[in-house]
Amino acid sequence: MSGKKIAKDVLLAAEISVFYVSSVFLSKIITDAFGLAAAFIYILFISALYGLALISDDKIEWLVKWGLSIPISRLVLQYFISADYSVRALNLIFPNYGRETAGGNFTGFFLIVILSVNCLIAAVIALVTDREKQQTAKRSQLIVTSFFAAVIIAVVLILESMFPSYEHISAHM
Repeated sequence: MSGKKIAKDVLLAAEISVFYVSSVFLSKIITDAFGLAAAFIYILFISALYGLALISDDKIEWLVKWGLSIPISRLVLQYFISADYSVRALNLIFPNYGRETAGGNFTGFFLIVILSVNCLIAAVIALVTDREKQQTAKRSQLIVTSFFAAVIIAVVLILESMFPSYEHISAHM
């Protein structure tokens, strides 16, 4: 493997992590702001990006991307946890909302299950897609996934800057 190919695989693994972990949190915000149907559409879109990023020349490359995405996902998840992202987001949408409710957690769990199943299906499709379709998809893979990863990161950072501080929220609980 060349250095350029390794760098591309690491970048795609990082994008896979951004797609998956941020969608866990953003789908919750989308559900609360726009409804469950909008969240399902978003999850399907993220699953398609997840599958596109995993398209590989062989099973080893696919496994490398997927395997690298696991520790990178932990770093992305740590950011969301340390920023109290969910609680602060809900308080932006519903002022003085307080902490998450059991019903909200159930909906979030339901969305995570759907997201995980869809991403698993997309990963399998990326693994078994025939060579001709893989080559067509690989031509636009990095451009498309990088564009949407940058958009998602920008949305997360913009939302993060708009959220009330956690200290402000905890004062109202």
